[in-house]
Order: sequence, then C-alpha cells, then structure tokens
Amino acid sequence: MASALEQLVAFATQPDPAFVCRRAGRSEQGPRTFVAKICHDLNEPASSHDLGLLRSLLGPHARVFEEVYAAHDGFVLYQDLLSEAAGVEALPIAEWDQAGHDLREWLADLAAENDPDHIRTGVAFATAPQSGNYFVVPVEGPSAGEIFYVNHDGWYEGPFADDYAEFIARVTTDPAHLLSTELGCYARYSDGKTAIQWIPLSYMVGESRR
Repeated sequence: MASALEQLVAFATQPDPAFVCRRAGRSEQGPRTFVAKICHDLNEPASSHDLGLLRSLLGPHARVFEEVYAAHDGFVLYQDLLSEAAGVEALPIAEWDQAGHDLREWLADLAAENDPDHIRTGVAFATAPQSGNYFVVPVEGPSAGEIFYVNHDGWYEGPFADDYAEFIARVTTDPAHLLSTELGCYARYSDGKTAIQWIPLSYMVGESRR
C-alpha cells in the first residue's frame, strides 16, 4: 500500500487536472457547464526547526504528518487557475499556532463538557479556503489522532478520517463530491469572463473523467 506521501505526490503530479462544473443558481441563460482548469501546489520541505515544532505539538501522532511535511511543508489542492478559489489547504507548520488561536476564539463559548473530542485543544493544520473551517487533530482524549472537519461555529459530525493517512486518502478521492458536498461547497470556480460561480461536478485528469 502506498504511503500518505506517495499517494499525495502521485495525485498532485497527474497531468492537466480540471473540474467539469455546473453553474450555481437557477439562471437559464448561458452555458450550463464549464471546464475549470486547476493545479495542485506542494510546498518546499519543512525546516528542521518546524519539524521539531510539529513533533512537540502532535506527540505520538506526529509520524505520518512528519513524513509528509519533511517533503512538503503544506500544500494546496484544487487551486483555480483563473481565481483565488481552492479546495483544500494544508497549512505550513509555522501557521498552525495562529490557526489554533482562531479556532479557540470561535469556540470560546463551548463548555468543556460539550467538547468530548477535545477539539479546542487540538491542532488546526488545514482548512477549506474561504470557509473559516479547519481540519483539526485532537492530541488528548479518546479521539486523539483522529481528524475532524470543524465548522467555525463549532459544529461538526463524526471524524473526517481515522488518522492523517486516511485524511490524505479522503482529500484525494472523489474530488468533486469532496468539495461540493462534504466540505460545504465553498470552492466556486471562475471562467475568467463572467461573474458566474461554477461548482464541481466531476474531476478530470488529462482526458480521463472521474
């Protein structure tokens, strides 16, 4: 089985990624679909200092994160070539502290007894851009090591993934469904000519649609 890093790199380096999109809204005028060209950006390796910070923040849950971050200090998937829209951003380690601060501010009114998964003390390491929502890994309690997708008002369902390896698998599998349904449809793509917002229907690599 491929490692999380191997799976991420294999996915991000496929040629000519794109989304076949539908237009948002109910207007009957103009085209119904549009092919949005996108890219995936993998950052440079994390520094030894930042990898040390990663280990101190994640403790026993650091191993798979460290494998990926030693090669790429964060990444952006499903970046629109014609706008700032993107689907998933894994934040550089140096930005985790600020992300966690923002998360705790939003959850300040959440009573400890209403936080059984210890989300408030978890590490916010990724986001759905333009959503205000974070992917969080608790580092204490019964859900430690699992990954949660947390709405900025504190709402979330069960874990998004059992661990970081499964997180990488989920954000690189069925991309259109991931963005349009699972993450809340925040990624809206542009045709570069109109104000129409385009929502992913299916994902393409080269001539292959899935």
